[in-house]
Amino acid sequence: MPLHARARRVVSRLAALSLPWEDLPIGVALPLKYAVYVTTHFPDAALCPNECRLVNRADLLPEHDVPPCALPLIDKDSLDASRDNDDGFTDVVLASQPLFPKDQRLKEVCRLLRSNKPMLLKVQREAHHSDADVLSLQQARLLLLCKRSMSLSVARGMVTLGSLTAQQSSASPYTARLSIPQLPLTARVSGTNAKTVLDISGYKEITHWPQFHNGVATALRLSPHDRVTVQWVLSHQPKPNADESDEAVRLYEEACAGHAGFLFGLGLQGQLQCQSPTTTYKYLSLGDELTSVGFLLGTAASTLHHPKDMNIERAVSKMLSMHIPSLWPPSFAHLHVPASAQTAAIMGLGLLYQSTGNRLMTGIPPHGNDPRPVLTSAGATSGTTATPSTEAVHIEPTRAWVINKQLPPPLRPTGLLHWAAIDDGGDPATIQEAYANVIAGACFSIGLKFAGTHHPDAKRVLMSFLDEFQLWRAKLGRTADVSRVTLERVLGTIAQSLALVMAGTGDLECMRLLRSLLLRQKVDAHGDITYGNHMAMSSALGLLFLGGGRCSVRTPTLLPARSMLRRLETAANDHFPIVVDWSTTDDSRAGLLEQQGVLRIKRKLGADAPRATFFASFSKLFATVLTQASDAMWIAFCARLYEECKRENKPDCVAVYLNAKRCEVDVLEHRITHTLLVANLQLVQLHMELDAHMFQARDDASAEPHDVGRLAQLVNEDFTLGYSNALLAFFEQLDISIETNEAPTSLLHAAYRRYLGSPLLAQLE
Repeated sequence: MPLHARARRVVSRLAALSLPWEDLPIGVALPLKYAVYVTTHFPDAALCPNECRLVNRADLLPEHDVPPCALPLIDKDSLDASRDNDDGFTDVVLASQPLFPKDQRLKEVCRLLRSNKPMLLKVQREAHHSDADVLSLQQARLLLLCKRSMSLSVARGMVTLGSLTAQQSSASPYTARLSIPQLPLTARVSGTNAKTVLDISGYKEITHWPQFHNGVATALRLSPHDRVTVQWVLSHQPKPNADESDEAVRLYEEACAGHAGFLFGLGLQGQLQCQSPTTTYKYLSLGDELTSVGFLLGTAASTLHHPKDMNIERAVSKMLSMHIPSLWPPSFAHLHVPASAQTAAIMGLGLLYQSTGNRLMTGIPPHGNDPRPVLTSAGATSGTTATPSTEAVHIEPTRAWVINKQLPPPLRPTGLLHWAAIDDGGDPATIQEAYANVIAGACFSIGLKFAGTHHPDAKRVLMSFLDEFQLWRAKLGRTADVSRVTLERVLGTIAQSLALVMAGTGDLECMRLLRSLLLRQKVDAHGDITYGNHMAMSSALGLLFLGGGRCSVRTPTLLPARSMLRRLETAANDHFPIVVDWSTTDDSRAGLLEQQGVLRIKRKLGADAPRATFFASFSKLFATVLTQASDAMWIAFCARLYEECKRENKPDCVAVYLNAKRCEVDVLEHRITHTLLVANLQLVQLHMELDAHMFQARDDASAEPHDVGRLAQLVNEDFTLGYSNALLAFFEQLDISIETNEAPTSLLHAAYRRYLGSPLLAQLE
């Protein structure tokens, strides 16, 4: 039975059962999905409506009636990509579940990080509690749960990074709007199943920044290779509501915050360089603080994804400078820019001018009573801009520096000689707090150093410290040496460090440990666990499953200070070796490295690549040299060709030139067996016209002037004129009177057709 017929029977059986099969083992689900795939691309004319919906071929229905909803291939509880509350986890599970075929760890991660479903609220009611007391307890507990759920957007953006493609989701980034999931503000009371909503009248802006992160996570679902249009971006802009009620205003402000984060996410993907000046003015003239922040940062981040363009960078720099009062002329002093927009503009300049040493951007003066975030961003911008040009980053370990800075204070036997100086006092809590913070900083440095390396020793050390501080937290009620706030901060830092080392691996052991920490925070009712603690722990789990297990992070290679180097040599299998020697004054690479701070190394391609050794390929191509040993010029030609192609890194030219030379010999000696070599002559001519590749005479001191001249004449003139003239003269001597649109009568006639570039190439052989 043919394959498509068997697949048709499987689809008929699945359509008749109408059962969800998402949770089936991958070994069972994969053949079923393949049967659906085969039927989708090779449909049968007798497909029933249910089968058409199953294989997503609504065009095969009678009269092309589009069904109201397609039969899902997954469980109904899973979110469909076409819903307005889609969080992107469905696409991640469909794409990355085969990476973990033995368990359901990816689905468990999606369940832990999903925040668009109503929560379960459990409040224990005492006998003396009135209805008002119970309602107050419910609101307090719901606020803690909402803070935790709002913090999950950052982790969701990590897991769903680049998961949305036109092939995987019906919500194509080119044709449909991407919906931003709703924030969790509702819960169902345990026992009664009554629905309760968080009262945010006392803190109206509590949802703005979480919604901003929500929009960033939604934009990060796009693939970085997909290009979006200005019209598609503008279609996501929320429209003002005519209703002026408090609820309508709150919803509109949340939508604006989500769209601001969406713009920032598009900028992180490099998608905001398509914005026109009209679109830029439209966004910045809205007067919305978060929209300005997202657009400014996103536009600056977009420039990092594209080659250097001075016109674009100049326009972005002007736009960012308009939001920094320190760069204004005195006549604009009466204008007001929010502090958050100033911070975003300064950070954007840091991204735009990073590693350039621009003196104007490194010396942005403070303006009046600038708030602390503005001053902090100015310092960060100066650091990122002036990193290559400052000498304070690298310290030369001179003898004086070692003596003055590195030697520890002298150790004196005070406890043995001066007993009066011995004090039995001391604060154990302060000592324990210092120890915990020092360990957290050391663990974070390990995470940065071994980020994305999956180093087993680093993993073991970080997990041991996580277990240690978990024991500290378990003893929190009995010993009061360390505060709960410090323990939560330390646990979050070490969890982030562990996730950095194991980023993108989905390691089961790390996942179990982070899951226990995350669930403990979920059931903990203490208010000491802040929004940042929840975000740190959930982000660690998201970083462990970065991109659904398809992505990871890498650390840059750090070099010592330039003043410490005398000679720099690089050697790799995939790149040509290069040496920079500062002891010689005529080394141009040393000056280039001093000026630009970057030294580019040429990569080996073609026959120079490690996978195909040049000498092995060359010996195969020039196997005929052994049979033509008597032809000295042929051997000289091959040697010169080898040297030039290797020096110019054009090994593909070897085969073309060699085939052309052999073609000339075969045709002129009536030994032609096929016409493919004749077609290579056209490639030679086209290559020379476009690339102007002409070999020069050798400067070999051992060669005689007469031989060098003959060789130069052979290589230059024979390739440019010799082939064409010799073959044209040869073909003109043939008695070929048949029209060019008729079938060839001989192999030589076919070669002539091939040489003329006849469109009837399919009939030549």
